[in-house]
Amino acid sequence: MKQFLLLLLAVIAGIGSASRLSAQTLRVYLQNGETLSLPAATVDSIVFQTDEPASPTFHLTYSDVTAVSAHLRVEPSDQQVRYYYDIVTLEDYQQADGDVKSIIEGYIASILERLPGMALEQVLEIALSQGTDEDDVRNLPSDTEFVFYAMAVGDDGKCYGEAATTQFRTLRAGNPADCTFTLSYSNLTSTALTVNVLPSDPSVRYWVGVTPVAGYSGDFAVMADVKSAIEEAASANGMTVGDVVKAVSFCGQTSYEESGLEPSTPYYIYAYAMGEDGAAAGSMTKLRFTTTDYDRSSASVSLSYRYFDGSELAEADAQWAKYAGKVVVETTVTPSDDAEHWVLALASGDLTDEVAYPEDQTKQAMLQAGSFDVRTQQFVATWGKATFLAFAADAAGVDGTLLRQAVEFAPSGVTPASEYGKTTRSLLAIPKQVFQVSQRLRRSTQTLPAVSGSRLREKLLPGVGKH
Repeated sequence: MKQFLLLLLAVIAGIGSASRLSAQTLRVYLQNGETLSLPAATVDSIVFQTDEPASPTFHLTYSDVTAVSAHLRVEPSDQQVRYYYDIVTLEDYQQADGDVKSIIEGYIASILERLPGMALEQVLEIALSQGTDEDDVRNLPSDTEFVFYAMAVGDDGKCYGEAATTQFRTLRAGNPADCTFTLSYSNLTSTALTVNVLPSDPSVRYWVGVTPVAGYSGDFAVMADVKSAIEEAASANGMTVGDVVKAVSFCGQTSYEESGLEPSTPYYIYAYAMGEDGAAAGSMTKLRFTTTDYDRSSASVSLSYRYFDGSELAEADAQWAKYAGKVVVETTVTPSDDAEHWVLALASGDLTDEVAYPEDQTKQAMLQAGSFDVRTQQFVATWGKATFLAFAADAAGVDGTLLRQAVEFAPSGVTPASEYGKTTRSLLAIPKQVFQVSQRLRRSTQTLPAVSGSRLREKLLPGVGKH
């Protein structure tokens, strides 16, 4: 409540003693014409008080509740009011005696305490919502009762009006032993990468890590080492093992940056379901990768494509008879802003296995048989699996990460023959000599295994023009 206090002695000038006050009368003239008269000696102070803002109401809805997540939506009756909303476990809500005001104001105060250089208005601008708002909350404990709340907050960081609340319960978690993991990575450099994990059951907690292939002690030994480390952390920090597990494990899909790796070194990304005691609750999934021997450029290309049944083209026009029984692929290349040059190739079969088809050897084969700096390119392929390969280099001659895009050419996905030729014609590939090969690739040309390069070159399909 906002108050402006004005002492009577500051209002009634010239009045200096109680005896003189007794002889004075305080009159208040109202806008409706009435006059209020009070003996001045009976007045202690005058308070000018603003009315508290009208209390808005909030319509709270939740949906898509799983064992570890929920979707929240808040609709305030006043779209201009600022408010805060969140969820809290029923246990914590009861410990706070159901006082939403104290929960919100305590949260705001904790931010100001942790970030003393941040002004109150900055905190409110970040923390508060205005108008209808919705959000997904994740990594929740399963089979747990939550209170979903919302309350208006003034410019002074204080709550006003009535809080709105509703409750929901997360679902029970699945069986950890049945959970499988899809592992991948991106942004690979000589010392870091982004680890991506997709569990089959988002309710299952799991551990994910990266470890060198050299000296790998085996799945069970690694699991035992992790459990021991969790127990030591719990003991050293005065926490329960269960609390540490919640702090260091994951639920649902996640991506994170792993750094501090060694260049040109093979590693495993590994993941497995973890119980509350820190022990493995399922089998381990691993993915092997090797860090680069130098840092990649951010130069890259993206691809789009469509394909035609060569037999249909041959039936439509005799000049395309040579495509009968084949697949005719039209590809469009979009280079990034920092891509100075790029190489495109289409290979038969699946070349996404980085161990069987290492990046350096694959790039070298592309430099000998790929198409350079094309914006569009046509390929003649066979039905079945194939892999688009592309990489770019920046103005300094440093190449980016190799793009491997696996595709499967099937009759069900063909574009009608009537659409053939309606896209931009393929641009002529510039001579290979003009392409500025990265310094590292130039140095390593003589050391790459010839057999591997030959095998890769045989898989690369020639780019052709339409006419």
